Amino acid sequence: LESVKTEEDADALWQRLYEIDPESAVKTHKNNIRRVIRAIEIYEATGKTKSYFDKLSKAERGDIRVGMLTLDFHNRDNLYRRVDERVDIMMRDGLEAEVRSLYEKGLLIKNSTAAQAIGYKEIIDFIEGNTAFSEAVELIKLSSRRYAKRQLTWFRHEEAYRLYLDTEEGVMRGFDGILSEAYRAAKELIKGFI
Repeated sequence: LESVKTEEDADALWQRLYEIDPESAVKTHKNNIRRVIRAIEIYEATGKTKSYFDKLSKAERGDIRVGMLTLDFHNRDNLYRRVDERVDIMMRDGLEAEVRSLYEKGLLIKNSTAAQAIGYKEIIDFIEGNTAFSEAVELIKLSSRRYAKRQLTWFRHEEAYRLYLDTEEGVMRGFDGILSEAYRAAKELIKGFI
């Protein structure tokens, strides 16, 4: 992406996509360079176009049935506390050293998809001197909480069995109780398919 500096470069990339996958090109604006490049990469890696895979993913699956069991929380503070604890564990287990190593080897190119991942982006800002370490950690927690909230919102619109990890009063449930409920729910889902 760094090498795409002019409008002519973007036009040339889009034209290349149009030549190999006109259907994807028509659906992708030429200035959306990341998507244009991704569609070209798909073709180069597989010999099949992105539009081919898009159609394949929408094709009927015959007799395949899907039962979904999602994890949820009654009390959002419980979720956020767990997210924060997980980030602390990741930091203790060496996330900063991992990102620094990849960055120093030139494997995390600015604005690449990998460099924009939660955790990596914030640590890169720290490495580059744009934020303090403590601020980077807090930003990772904030971004992770927002991502978790978006996931819950998404899954709440799906037809699924909701397995709550806490009680309605906000008390965290024990592992054995959660596992037993998951087992019962899975058995019921399977029964519905037979």
